[in-house]
Amino acid sequence: MKRPQYFFTALIICLLTIIAMALRIDRPAPVLAGPSATTVQAQTPAGPPALASTVPANGATWTGEPVQLIFDRPMDPTSATYLTVTPELAGVASVDGATVLFTPSAQPVPDQRYLFSLAAKAQSADGVTLNAPVDLAVVAAGPLQVTTTQPGDLANDIGVDTPLVVVFNRPVVPLSGLDAQTELPQPLGIEPAVEGSGAWVNTSMYRFTPAAGWAGATTYAVTVDGLTGLAGETLAAPVNFSFTTAAPMVVNVEPNGQQVEPTATIYVDFSQPMDPASTETAFALFNQSDGPDAAVAGAFDWTADDTSFVFTPTDGLTFGATYVVRVDVRALPRSRSGTLRTSAENTFTVVPLPAVVATTPADGAVGVPPDRLVTVQFTAPLSYTTVLENVTVTPGITTSQVYSYYNEYSSELTLSWFMEANSTYTVTLGAEMADLYGNTVGEETVFSFTTGDQPPYTRINLDRFTHFSAASMPTVSAYYRNMDKLT
Repeated sequence: MKRPQYFFTALIICLLTIIAMALRIDRPAPVLAGPSATTVQAQTPAGPPALASTVPANGATWTGEPVQLIFDRPMDPTSATYLTVTPELAGVASVDGATVLFTPSAQPVPDQRYLFSLAAKAQSADGVTLNAPVDLAVVAAGPLQVTTTQPGDLANDIGVDTPLVVVFNRPVVPLSGLDAQTELPQPLGIEPAVEGSGAWVNTSMYRFTPAAGWAGATTYAVTVDGLTGLAGETLAAPVNFSFTTAAPMVVNVEPNGQQVEPTATIYVDFSQPMDPASTETAFALFNQSDGPDAAVAGAFDWTADDTSFVFTPTDGLTFGATYVVRVDVRALPRSRSGTLRTSAENTFTVVPLPAVVATTPADGAVGVPPDRLVTVQFTAPLSYTTVLENVTVTPGITTSQVYSYYNEYSSELTLSWFMEANSTYTVTLGAEMADLYGNTVGEETVFSFTTGDQPPYTRINLDRFTHFSAASMPTVSAYYRNMDKLT
């Protein structure tokens, strides 16, 4: 079975051998060169000169040094004639090897943008021209300037915790970490002097933060001087500006309102650190009926930062009296420069002595619905235990028959029991009811009222009703009270 396959394979090999020999016979023999023969290969023309780098870099600040266009191969000296500067600037163009230079003979105009353009006719030393013009744009260095300050010059009412920020038009310091801040220039002079810390936020922004805040109601003069930018620029002259901090003000006084405890202390909070001595002199707490000449004696306790104090009266406050808290403009900030912006005044009323204000129903009321709740309103919060043990109702009812509740927030007593219709009830409130401080009401309060009829009432007795039977007369029962008829 495999003999035909071997036969065809041998036939193909013979044919390929005959073809190869025929090709070898037709190829001419090579001519060998003599010992002195040389082979010359044609040179492939090089591409156009390529710009490798520039000094300064494109878009950079230019301080007036020679401008360099550096190519990848030597340039023809005539290429200097194809260099132009826009706007015009006096100077000399030249070629030095692979570099085309422009050396200015005049000082560039500060902040002016200059365009250096080498025309496409410029060529390399081997005669290959540029395939397109080569441009370099730079900006002539100007003087270092302060562009922004925060606060701005002559600003008023500046918060005492506001940082001072100065922004320059050019980089002044290199990018660096926090550890290197001590090696960087500190550009600010501040009068009056203030302790604090300064840091460069970036290469052109400096921020100063006062350690304990600025003094209130004080004008600060700031001078920026003695700086040199990274490119060598300097300030043309010292930069001066000033700002004035806000005067202090009272931001909170406590307590206030009604029902203040007679043992209360007074809390006063300011917008900035204060001078304790002058502030205590400017403070007064007095009974409104007595006037400011009868100020309450007491002691002051200041916070560590002098922004608030607590005043504790030597004696307890008078029950039911209205008091005035006043801080006048004699209070000085910690700097003792300027005064409080405006006087501050606040009033509060001490909880009164316990007494009965009103009852519901009122004494002598008639026709009171039997389901009416009985309430007693007091002037002040009372001791819960002394209230309930000093209430009696006649005709007598047991404690299991009456519901009682005292609300200490509204100072109200609520009583409820099953009242008979057309009956008279008398409620007695004992004199020993006392407030939280041991003061009693001092005398009994008695009030009576008479109930009226029970209100009309009816209810049809149809438990789970579904239908009537047509075979008989329907009969329906009903419950009713104080009704003449049902229809």
